[in-house]
Amino acid sequence: MLPVNFGQENSSCFTIAKLAVKKIITILVTYNGSTWIDKCIQSVLTSSCASDIIVIDNASSDDTVAIIRQRYPQVELHCSEKNLGFGKANNIGIKRAIALKADFVLLLNQDAWIESGTLQTLVDAINKNSMLGIVSPLHLNGAGTGLDRLFYQYLLRSDADQFLTDKFLGKDRPDALINTRFVNAACWLVDLACVRAVGGFDPFFFHYGEDRNYAHRVIYKG
Repeated sequence: MLPVNFGQENSSCFTIAKLAVKKIITILVTYNGSTWIDKCIQSVLTSSCASDIIVIDNASSDDTVAIIRQRYPQVELHCSEKNLGFGKANNIGIKRAIALKADFVLLLNQDAWIESGTLQTLVDAINKNSMLGIVSPLHLNGAGTGLDRLFYQYLLRSDADQFLTDKFLGKDRPDALINTRFVNAACWLVDLACVRAVGGFDPFFFHYGEDRNYAHRVIYKG
């Protein structure tokens, strides 16, 4: 899997699958993200796999909204009057993506960015594995020199118990899919068929925990 990188804060994709064009919408939830938002949006705009972008801003008090309005007129911007939290804000974007008849949504943190081939790799993974509802790339640190510190936890716990087995037995491949019960939603490609079956994020969770709850619900639905 191609990686997604993290900073200091911890149109359609023309992929042929069953002769259908797959439409992707990237959803960014922002809150005082002026430090990172340029790099984040630019990474999506320069991706080899095209995607429309919807931003849900959680009442930022910095220049985040101004930057988006001035530099990215192609971005659909929704400004909330209050901080809705991660899950509830994403739900607004997901609902809009469904209305626009998207096939996939890419949920991407404001302080993260993707490499040019990452999105295409994620789309291909779901197209080749119809049972997958969510896929995520490797999460690297901002320098790209190693895994993000939180990402280690998901590989070393029981969430991905097969990973270490394959690693020590020499069976691992850089392009292999790793089955895991959880990886955080800093960068998720979600099939909207999965959303229709499972629903959106539980608004009970304001920030943190909503992605693990969602992953558990996806597994429960099968």
